Amino acid sequence: MKGKILSLFAFALIQFQLIQAQTSYPFKVATDRMLWHDKVDAQQKRIAEKSLPKDESIRLQVNDALYRRIDALQQEVENDSAYNRNQKIRYLLSLESLVKEYNLTRGNKDFPAAMAPELMDAFVEAMALDAANKSVLPVIEKAVMESVKFFPTVSPLLRLILD
Repeated sequence: MKGKILSLFAFALIQFQLIQAQTSYPFKVATDRMLWHDKVDAQQKRIAEKSLPKDESIRLQVNDALYRRIDALQQEVENDSAYNRNQKIRYLLSLESLVKEYNLTRGNKDFPAAMAPELMDAFVEAMALDAANKSVLPVIEKAVMESVKFFPTVSPLLRLILD
């Protein structure tokens, strides 16, 4: 009888741990960074609440940049062993800031929603420079020189420098 109760208890405990460990991500996320992934995802959900461009080709490019590429970048940050815990959190926080600022400014007269792919390109470039311990200033200068409209990119990129 004790053996059955003990094995039932062990089975229940294992099932509980499996339920607790499951996430909605297709990759393993450390529990101490789950909050940061969730914040990025929350900003992505806000994108869906606003209307995207009516032009199908632009909408596809924007969706690709804001969903697939951001999700892939989250997975890359989480899985890359070259980044330490603090770097991973900083990159996720910067990514959240990028999407948040995009949400706030997109659709404005001077900031078309179609700029999402360019924003992601600049962010990925800046992240790669930062990971190599190089300055992200050239990416920021290039973004500002190319267009004043591109200025919302600067804040998340500056976050990489200042953090």
